[in-house]
Amino acid sequence: MVRQNDQQRSALKPILVGIVDKSPLMCTALRTLLGEDDRFQVVCICKNSQKFLEHVGNVVIDVAVVGWVIPPGDARFILD
Repeated sequence: MVRQNDQQRSALKPILVGIVDKSPLMCTALRTLLGEDDRFQVVCICKNSQKFLEHVGNVVIDVAVVGWVIPPGDARFILD
């Protein structure tokens, strides 16, 4: 495995992350964890799947971290 030095790493674009969870504690923990790593940039945090789907239309997101039981229904609602 090849390791990149800090200069090469900072030249890469960060992975844009959306967080969706009904728990404010989980959202804060994920934002803090990902915010400490330059490889990631949290671009939105939503408390329900409907708000997240509204954001997806306006914000570029590479990866979404989604709680499974998230109103209105579950994570399958977002996948559909």
